Formats: sequence, C-alpha cells, structure tokens
Amino acid sequence: MNWLNPINIFGAVGYLEQKFINRDDVTINSPCFMPVIPLPGGPCIDRSVIDFFVPGSKDWKTPNFIAHYVGRSGSAVNLEDVGLLDDFQNSDSARKIQNLWETSVKEKTNQVVSDLLAQGGDTPRTVTLHMEEGFRYNVAKNRWDITNPLYSVAGGYLNATADCTIQYDPKTKTVSWTADLTYKETDAFKEPLDIPGLEVGGKPYDIIIEWSQRLTG
Repeated sequence: MNWLNPINIFGAVGYLEQKFINRDDVTINSPCFMPVIPLPGGPCIDRSVIDFFVPGSKDWKTPNFIAHYVGRSGSAVNLEDVGLLDDFQNSDSARKIQNLWETSVKEKTNQVVSDLLAQGGDTPRTVTLHMEEGFRYNVAKNRWDITNPLYSVAGGYLNATADCTIQYDPKTKTVSWTADLTYKETDAFKEPLDIPGLEVGGKPYDIIIEWSQRLTG
C-alpha cells in the first residue's frame, strides 16, 4: 500500500472532523477514543465518530480505512464489501493487467487448440492448464492525494491465475475450451507513519482485493 505519512494522516483526520464532527448525531465529547491525534475542534476523536464510519458502510474513502485501523478490531476488509472493487477494476492500471493476462492465456490456450486439431483422431481428449503470474499495479496517479478512495491500496502486486480446460470432440473434429481467471492481492494497512514496526493508535488489518472471470472459446 501507499503508506500514510504524518502529514497525510493528520490531514485525513482533519478532513474527517471537518466533514462529520459537526453533525448532530456525532460528538467529540468524552470518553476520548484516540488521544494521540489532536483535532483543531477538540481534544480527540470520540468513539461515536469511529462507529459512524465502520459498521457496514459502502463506498469507503481514506477516513474509513483510518477509522477501521483506529477501531483496533484487526478484521480484514474486502474491497468489494466496501464498494471499491469496481473502482479498482476500472482503474487504468488494473485494466492494463487484465488485458495483458487475457491475451497471454488466450495465446497459450490457442496453441494447445492448434495441437489438438493437428493431431485429430477418433478419441476424445482433454488437456488442462494452470498458469499464474504477478503484475505490479498502481491505482493512485498522485501518491499524496488522500481524497482518492483507493489511496490505501495505491500500489502493490496482483497475482493472476488461470485454470483452463481444453476438450477435443472426435465427432465434430472441433476443440472447445474454458478458462477461469482470478486476480488477487492481500494488502495490509499498517505502520501509518511509515516507520517499520511502529503502530500508532490502531491495529493493522488486511485489505483483500479479489475477483474472477471466465473466458471461453
């Protein structure tokens, strides 16, 4: 992930306060939940502010990821569950990875198809292939822009796999195939001050990025 530096984490919390603390249903009264980060309008972030962000909300933004860290549950966050998987998939970086991987899978599969057709014969045959490759992604054009909802997973490695089944039909002398593709990365929200081993006011947690698709031919 693109680590939060001190400037950005204070900026994000300030943004959180500006946007939400003035709501009638959210206060910054005691008990104090996060005294390590002072706010311009109060001594700390109240527990009610944290609760406002975390439970079952969709379309997370950077303050939500920070609030989950501060909440100390340590439970993993799936991008699909917080409404950000489509944003990730539709980013230029992810689209490029998908295009590259689909092309690679089709090339290898079509080679097997050609071999089976060349062999011909009266016996049905099935060939299976498993492929995998890692791709580096970057979904943050500006690494300092905390308003980007994908800021907390800005960069990393996406593991792509493909399981292909290629079948030759002797009756029709044709070959058909399916390929099940998956893309997965388990990022981590930790060390917000970008100091190895130092956790400030929260508990690290995993951020899961995962989806699948099927190709046929």
